[in-house]
Amino acid sequence: KNNVTIRLPEEVPPNIAQVFKDVIPFALSVLSIYGLDLIVRNIFGTNVAESVGKILAPLFSATDGYIGLAIVFGAYAFFWFVGIHGPSVVEPLIVAISYANIEANVQLVQAGMHADKILNPVTQTFVVTMGGTGATLVVPFMFMWLCKSKRNRIVGRASVVPTFFGVNEPILFGAPIVLNPIFFIPFVTAPIINVWIMKFFVDVLQMNSFSIILPWTTPAPIGIVMGTALAPLSFVLAIT
Repeated sequence: KNNVTIRLPEEVPPNIAQVFKDVIPFALSVLSIYGLDLIVRNIFGTNVAESVGKILAPLFSATDGYIGLAIVFGAYAFFWFVGIHGPSVVEPLIVAISYANIEANVQLVQAGMHADKILNPVTQTFVVTMGGTGATLVVPFMFMWLCKSKRNRIVGRASVVPTFFGVNEPILFGAPIVLNPIFFIPFVTAPIINVWIMKFFVDVLQMNSFSIILPWTTPAPIGIVMGTALAPLSFVLAIT
């Protein structure tokens, strides 16, 4: 508001001048958080980050349940279906929980315990969006082998390779699947069913959840196996 900053002559390149302009706001932000951290440590005996984690713990648990997972990943597909990039809408809301869960899984595995956190970025990449949003990994094969339309068979052949690596825009817009009412129910429900199957494997069959982050372009079946550190049941899950 008061524009308190460090001003340099106009001759200074803008990218360098901007660094100096940001020094005071950044310093005030750091000092404010540091002061808050000191207060929290004195009152609660823990730091700010851990306190926030404890406050949000019920939310973390809720999103890792069947209903929470269905809402989160159903929204991914729904937004994509209506032409909006689903991850861009949903991910900012869950990114903190998602990465906290993957860290928790790593710690559980290192401690020799059961890694049971489902909502994490690896689940999203290799289970929920197996072959791209909408879990379309098998769709190109269905187009190639089951469709009577020559056009759809061509779309299927053109989409096989990119979809295998998680890029399914050719099938989404080539079929098209987006805004096509015929595909609405399978497009939205397939990711939900996938993540529920994953949760069944983790909760009931006691398979470890993901603890290794891999590049998102890794083919989903390979990512499932490698992301769970070669858990025996992951081979079954990968072909389920």
